[in-house]
Amino acid sequence: MRNNNGYTLLELLVTVAVATTLATVGLPRMNTFILNNLRAAEVNEFIATMAYARSEALKRGYRVSLCRTADNAAPLPTCGTGNGWEDGWIVFRDENRNNQPDSGADILLVHEALHANTTLRGDTNVATRISYAPSGRTAATFGNLVRCDERGHLQSRVITFPLSGRVRTSPGEADTDCTPLN
Repeated sequence: MRNNNGYTLLELLVTVAVATTLATVGLPRMNTFILNNLRAAEVNEFIATMAYARSEALKRGYRVSLCRTADNAAPLPTCGTGNGWEDGWIVFRDENRNNQPDSGADILLVHEALHANTTLRGDTNVATRISYAPSGRTAATFGNLVRCDERGHLQSRVITFPLSGRVRTSPGEADTDCTPLN
């Protein structure tokens, strides 16, 4: 009887062929899975930030605003003119309604930029900022934000918020604009 201490070349080739087939089928689905989870996480982070700003306005009894910022690492981040919300955002106390934090004490939260190849753009009413009145209602601001990635409008998510301040999301549609601003 012969003692086997290894694999034959045929066994190795069959194993490599099976592994290659599984990788070919599985990797595209894994990429979609990762992109879908990233999309959900980023949309949920933004919604959580909005809920936080709303609750702070209700709790503290003064206006609280979110705005996009191009330099969220600055000692005193300010509302910026970056490409969009994907560059990061801040939540701040805005008692004097000047739409900017006046000191470091006004800053309640700073959020870093989103993942590369992602856009988060608002329509005219929410292109740069969202404010909550002490009542918890949006301060004369309502609109839509669209989160897109390299997959385009069919995989986008629309974040909608009316004057009531309660947020909802929906999938993008054929007319959803995912064109990056340059």
